[in-house]
Amino acid sequence: MTKMFYLDLAKMETNLQVRNEAEFARKVGVLITDFRQPNSKMHVAHVTGKLLLYAGQHNVTLESSFVNVALSLAVMDGLGRQLREDFNIFRAATPFLAQAALRYARGYVE
Repeated sequence: MTKMFYLDLAKMETNLQVRNEAEFARKVGVLITDFRQPNSKMHVAHVTGKLLLYAGQHNVTLESSFVNVALSLAVMDGLGRQLREDFNIFRAATPFLAQAALRYARGYVE
């Protein structure tokens, strides 16, 4: 669902024609599925790089805020892995994300 949202956004914000939308969605789906496997050794930087590559290959324009967050996560994950080989940015962020989701559900954000 998210990947289709970005495809729709790309169509609205640019004059570029998205090339082979179904192939882009398939590639991103495979990438995310592989990344989410319990035994996956993929790093966030690899996923981010591939996603940006696929977007370029298919003329998909991604929101700048999405790209900034993705690149920031890749940098933080890389720094964490330099300090500790088994570092996982998503595992480390889970308590903070859960707390933010709870605040959001209650109707306020600090």
